[in-house]
This record gives sequence, structure tokens and C-alpha cells, in this order.
Amino acid sequence: MPKVTLIASTGLSSVFRELLQKKMPAVGGETPAASLIEFAGRNCYQSFHRPNEATNTPEKYIHATVHDKKHYSILEHASASFLLEGVTRAFLAEITRHRHLSFSVESQRFVDSESAEFVLPPALEVLTDEELVDTGVFEAEVEIREAYRRIKEALERKGVTGKKAKEAARSILPNSTSVSMVVSGNFRAWLEVLTRRTQPDVDAEFQAVAMSILVKLNKICPEVFGSLLRERLEAFVEDLRNNQRGGVFGTYLPGEDPDEAERVLGKAYKEADTVGVQASHRVIDEVKLEPTITDAVTAVADWNIEAGQLDPYNLKWDELPHCRQAVDFLREEVNEVELAAMSLEDDRTELLDGIADVLFTLFGLAAKAGLTDKVEPAFWEIVRSNQTKLIDNKVLPGGKVGKGPHYEPPNLAQFFPEGW
Repeated sequence: MPKVTLIASTGLSSVFRELLQKKMPAVGGETPAASLIEFAGRNCYQSFHRPNEATNTPEKYIHATVHDKKHYSILEHASASFLLEGVTRAFLAEITRHRHLSFSVESQRFVDSESAEFVLPPALEVLTDEELVDTGVFEAEVEIREAYRRIKEALERKGVTGKKAKEAARSILPNSTSVSMVVSGNFRAWLEVLTRRTQPDVDAEFQAVAMSILVKLNKICPEVFGSLLRERLEAFVEDLRNNQRGGVFGTYLPGEDPDEAERVLGKAYKEADTVGVQASHRVIDEVKLEPTITDAVTAVADWNIEAGQLDPYNLKWDELPHCRQAVDFLREEVNEVELAAMSLEDDRTELLDGIADVLFTLFGLAAKAGLTDKVEPAFWEIVRSNQTKLIDNKVLPGGKVGKGPHYEPPNLAQFFPEGW
């Protein structure tokens, strides 16, 4: 199954952030990529003071300049790289037609493919297990693996080994053979690819991967990719209301009730993409999706920026008063939860209100510490670690589950590969 991971995207140097503050101060909420794109465009006319009300925010500027006037060149300054795993060789042949992208692809000459995964095309997912068996596809996979092994062994007996043997054996591998690749491109290239490859007439595997990439790019720069994502989602909902089951999510739709299009959309987005495609609630305001923890932290971060509590270009986390203020806010909310929990009244409204306030304050704390994108994966790593306590189920006095011999501590350092 395809897995799409964003591994790199455009950031801003400290020198450039200082320059932005002097020449083109942030209006609040813009992404680093959008700041760079707007700065590049305004540099052409030295209009950093934003004289036109119709374009006085990065979002409005990019919409007018890129989407309306089609001046795509300024998008070339921002870029993103993805690791694509579990895609097929057929997909590789399709995506490499987009020559403005850059590729580094797993080599079948060096990597042994005897145990390589064969990826079933999305169309086959409408078949039951019995129907799949009847097609002979699994028998074919076994025969191909065996032939691959025999070709290698025959050549090795003749003294042909290593990559020479593999390059000959790979000739019988099918288009469905799984491959891993790193793909990079600037935003102009990605916008061109995704505009075409999210269309309903495109290869189904490519549609699914393209939609996943589009959602991830929207997360890092909705100013550029939000309108395309909105367009695709609106088309999808319209297909549901017209009782059409085609398109990238056609085989995943549960039921055909157009009045439940919003619920179906959220479910389809979860099921259709193995990496959990979810649209940004900040951009798709007509469609109610199930937001992630990261969405929640991002929303709180946006609120703190608007309230003047957070400067995304200057976190100040190394300043003690800044830390103390954030912790004091949290302590105040925790005290309210304690009071609500100890209340003798059978009314959980106050408790729920306190819990929500604690989460809001915690998420603001995370944003101010520059941890917005790390809270969700760290949370699930903690869950995984705590699950290992249940193996021994060592209950301590007071009811707390202790750490037994099978306990595995959480690895939170993985979220800081280059250090704090």
C-alpha cells in the first residue's frame, strides 16, 4: 500500500526572518513558504509595504498573483520533498513524465527483489478474497518469485553474481512490484502535477498518492494549495450527491445517501489513503472533517498569534518569564479541573469545560515551545510505551500501573533528529 511521508520543506533562516520583520512584517498566521513566496514577488516591485488592500496579506497576494494572474514563477522559490513507499513500478513510469520533479529511486540492480511486495491496483479491491484467488493473481506472484530466484541461481552457478544477476532477474518482475523513492519539487512543479493527477480520469494509484501529497502540501502552505484541495473535495461531495461512485475514493464509499456526504467524506478520507489523508479544517470550511490532534494544536497556535501571545518567528522559549507565564496559565486551568472533579453535583459540564481549557492551554504551551507538529506523534509514542506496561500488568499501591520487565520507554528523541 502506498505510504507518503513529507521529509523536507522550505524553511526560513534567522537572517531572513529578521529581514522580514524590517521590510515586510508578518500579518499573523502565514506559513514560512507563503512568506518567502510573497517576499519574492514583492521584491520585483519593492512593494513590501503592501499598498493595495486587495493583496495586503500573503493569502490574498498569492491568490491574486498566482491563481488569478498565473504568475507561477514565484512559486519556484519554495519546495518540498516526499518519501514514497509501497508505490508500484507502473506509478514510477507515470510520475517520471513530470520532468520538473527530481527523483532518487530504489535500484532493482542492487536491492534483491525476491521478497519484494507486489501491490494490487485499487480496482481489484472491489473483489472479495475468493474472487481475487479465482483471478490467479496470487499464483502468478508465487510463480514470478520462483522464476526470479531460479534466474539468479542459474547465473550464480555460471559465476554471474551480485547486481549482474539481479539486473537479469528483474526483467520478469511485473509493473505491480513495490518501489521506494524520494521525490522533490518546487511548488510550481507540484501545483502543476497535482492539478492534473488528482483528476478522476487519472490512474487510480496516482490519484491516491497525489491526493495524499496535496493534503500534506496544504498543511505547510494552504495559501498555495488550499484552493485546489477545496476544489477537489467539493467535486467529491458533488459526486456523492449525484450518486456517482467514481474517482479516487470510489471503491471506499460506504453507502449512497447523499444527505450524509459530509460523514462519508470524513470516513473515505481516513480509509482511502493508508497514511491517513485528512483535509485541513482551516481551508475546507464547508466540509466537516474529523480534525487530528495536530489540527487542534495548529488552531490554538493560530489563536495565540492573533491574540498577540505568540510570534512564530521568535518563540522566546529560552526566556524564563515567557516559560513561567505559560506554566502559570496551565496551573490555573488544572486547579479548575480539580475543583470540578471534586464537586458533589452530578453535572459533568464544568469538568468537561475544565478539561477542554487544559488542552487549549497545553496546546498553546506546545506552540510557544515550537512543538506544534510533534505533539501528535509524541502522544501516540507515549500510548505505545504505556501499552507495554500492560504486558506485565504490575499494579502499584494506589492503582497506578507500574513498569514491568517488558516495559519499553517512549522514544521521544526520534522527533528531534537534529537535536533541540
